Amino acid sequence: MSPKDLATDASSAIQSLWLEVRDSVLARVDVLDRALDSLEAGSLDIGLRRSAEREAHRLAGLVGTFGFPVGSELAAQLEHELMAGPAQESAPRLAEMARDLRRELEASPLTAEQMVVAEGDGDGEQTEGLSLLIVDGDPDLAERLSVEARIWGMNPAWAASAEEARKLLTRVVPDVIMLDLDLEGTADGAGGLLAQLTGRGRRFPVLVTTASDRFEDRLEVARLGARGYLHKSLPVSQMLDAVVQLQAGPGRRGATVLAVDDDPEMLLVLDRILETHGITTLTLSDPLRFWSLLEENSPDLVILDIDMPDLSGVDLCRTVRNDPRWAALPVLFLTRYGDPKTIREVFAAGADDYVVKPVVGLDLMTKIENRLQRAARQQALADSDALTGAVSRRRSIELLARLVRLSGRFSHPLCLAMIDLDLFKEVNDQFGKAAGDAVLRRLSHMLLRHFRGEDVVARWGGEEFLVGMYGITREVAVTRLEQLAQRFAGEEFTSPKGKPFGASFSAGVAEYSRDALDLPALLRAADQAMRRAKAEGRDRILPAG
Repeated sequence: MSPKDLATDASSAIQSLWLEVRDSVLARVDVLDRALDSLEAGSLDIGLRRSAEREAHRLAGLVGTFGFPVGSELAAQLEHELMAGPAQESAPRLAEMARDLRRELEASPLTAEQMVVAEGDGDGEQTEGLSLLIVDGDPDLAERLSVEARIWGMNPAWAASAEEARKLLTRVVPDVIMLDLDLEGTADGAGGLLAQLTGRGRRFPVLVTTASDRFEDRLEVARLGARGYLHKSLPVSQMLDAVVQLQAGPGRRGATVLAVDDDPEMLLVLDRILETHGITTLTLSDPLRFWSLLEENSPDLVILDIDMPDLSGVDLCRTVRNDPRWAALPVLFLTRYGDPKTIREVFAAGADDYVVKPVVGLDLMTKIENRLQRAARQQALADSDALTGAVSRRRSIELLARLVRLSGRFSHPLCLAMIDLDLFKEVNDQFGKAAGDAVLRRLSHMLLRHFRGEDVVARWGGEEFLVGMYGITREVAVTRLEQLAQRFAGEEFTSPKGKPFGASFSAGVAEYSRDALDLPALLRAADQAMRRAKAEGRDRILPAG
């Protein structure tokens, strides 16, 4: 579905909702009429005045979203007058404003073409059928990307040069292009192709892949309009996950948003807007139930109204930020007031962003998508090791625990290998830390290429790596690691001063249920076998036991 189609769907949903809530919204104007009649008679009490003030506040934040911008302004003026404590002689003027508000709401709202709503970048497509063009001079990487992409349900195509890519693009229109920044053999190379792909009239979503990590390259790629910068040390699965996140809006990731507002109609509006983008919305009108709903559902983002009875959105946000579990949870505020004092208050409470009512779908969805994508990137960083691209230790424990459960349930074999580089301290001492980092990256790259996408390859710490292999026995795992150890021992590294050197690793392999009955014991068994391999001369793979 295109962004234009999404905009049309969102607008239709909002206008359909207006037909459902129109009578209840007009009933709010009735409260204003009663209050202004009492003001003119000199009998307006504080309770009725505050009720009218509250309804004016809600109307100001709500009706503009339905296509009544003039009505929103009239309600805001009435709210301001009621808050100031109006004099009796102002009653006729205020009553006329209320009548204008009613006439506005009884008329037809602005059409879908006149309203600006929900034109997010993501088109909400499923991964199934997503077309991916891989432009890369490395046939091995292109093949691994293509194989994995097909498993994900994508339709990959490969071009080995910029010229091949240009020819292919005359026949196909891919959803995403993955472009090798280090492409060679053409006059303008990848930079010229990138400029063409992201220039006027085409603007393909492009992810750049590269073995470089220079800031100048990142800057140039961003200026040329690329939508992502991926280092080639990343696992293929993470590269394809970036494709999915780029091509799809936040709804593709099954995002859940918790929206808190004491206005039930505003909650309905938020639900309809987010629903058109595939986002699950949990709505809550009673802020006192906020904490229980938060803990029960673990939403990906929270939307808070700043002005609510009993508890303000600012109070709720401060409560969220006081708990380390929710420190990174994106919080978005809705507010009728965009003045500097209010904005300083919400940011001081820990807000990530805010939207001024009346809510416009474009503003809301852009900010929601930005926050969800940023949170996803932060999570991805936490899940991977920055130097090697392997899974982080924390994340690997979660993944291995899942494999242990699967192995126990289906009686499939599961092996765990603990890998340690031999004499790595000597490499750092003789050739420098940069050379040592190169060895770590090379080993990680080879591990990620050698093992399957469903296996777990993690950097355990320092020069240690861990591999979880599901569905193979200890004997097969040892053989596979011996093959990799032989290849790795044949790799040649070069120190910063140009001196060549080599490296090797030792490993221990343990099998679940055969060598240990739980994950901690399995880790210990593999570690003990690895230490035995080191003690017996290094550069060898030993089974546990």
